[in-house]
Amino acid sequence: GFNQERGDTLNVTNAAFTPEDPNALPQTPIYKDPTIIAILKDLSRYAIFLIIAWMTWTKLLQPLFRKLQEMMRPPEPLPGEEEEIYEEGHHHVHGFDHKMEQARALAKSDPKAVANVIKEWVGGSEPR
Repeated sequence: GFNQERGDTLNVTNAAFTPEDPNALPQTPIYKDPTIIAILKDLSRYAIFLIIAWMTWTKLLQPLFRKLQEMMRPPEPLPGEEEEIYEEGHHHVHGFDHKMEQARALAKSDPKAVANVIKEWVGGSEPR
């Protein structure tokens, strides 16, 4: 037995019956978990970047590209211009060179009419 006169001592300690798992994580609420908070911060950075990129595209770049595309589109033919359609379906508007060839041909065939037109342009009001 226990005898204090012999020098017996009694030490009381609190010890678990089963050893604790060293890999077990402490149970913290999900909104206080530092890992979840870090992941949400990273995801929010990507989301903000995507929102800014989308806004830049829709409000700035897309209208700019549309305007550039309209500027690069060939002009519609004027009512006085002739238009030819080839077999492939491409349009061709007669340009300056074609019109000059027509004017030269008219000048060769009827020089008097061309002279009258030029005279009217210069200021002669009476065609002859």
